[in-house]
Amino acid sequence: MASYLFQSVVPYNDNINIHQPTVEEVLTSDEYKKSSQIVCMSVRAMFSGIPRHVDEIEEKYPTTFDMVFSEEMSHMLEEMFKVESLSEVIINSFAYWTNTHPQDYKILHNSQKIVNESKEWIIDREEFEKFQKVVRAITCYAPNEDLIAPKGISSSSDRRIEIFENIYKGRLRNQQKINSSLERSIIIAQISDGYIPIEEIKKMNIYHFNKLSEAIAEKDRYRIEWDVYVSSKFMPTTGTLSVPESWRKSFKI
Repeated sequence: MASYLFQSVVPYNDNINIHQPTVEEVLTSDEYKKSSQIVCMSVRAMFSGIPRHVDEIEEKYPTTFDMVFSEEMSHMLEEMFKVESLSEVIINSFAYWTNTHPQDYKILHNSQKIVNESKEWIIDREEFEKFQKVVRAITCYAPNEDLIAPKGISSSSDRRIEIFENIYKGRLRNQQKINSSLERSIIIAQISDGYIPIEEIKKMNIYHFNKLSEAIAEKDRYRIEWDVYVSSKFMPTTGTLSVPESWRKSFKI
């Protein structure tokens, strides 16, 4: 993954490279958000808001790619994403991430594949999951576990489902009130000890910036633990306090 740090593209196969958007592009492009969601999000994450049906949906359609070939599920996702065509959204996402042309893609409903003949790229569920893994790595995608329904909830009692629905709605409202994590990270990077000019941040690819943000957070965690360790005012209630491990050892790219 360290090879992702300074690359503008990530080699995927002999004919396809995956685009690495810059921080500026992520902040200003609506296409990035849409193309990330449709590729990165799991079916369970998308449909946790309807816990009574989420298990059945996930079992029948393991990925969003599978839903392209279902008229019923296509309509559901079209309403969710407020778009006219799910197939158009997913094709545009492939085109966005690979810097290819949407018109070069064709959907083969009978064989449940999407093909790009000019790039000799055939996409089925297995290929989609491989592609999804790379895009998740580039974007450092991490699902919000608080907004994902537990397995088996669809067969739970009405009362348990109702409780989860209320909790889910509350957590969703709270998340929507929080500022963009990317915008927050930019401010933190600027006010940290090693000040980084905004123009430099804007030019970084998103993977590089996310890893930088993780390093800053890890460094701050270590500093707090060290200050507690050396403080004469702090006495552990039980046992002794161990020396904090250096943030350089715990941080990984």
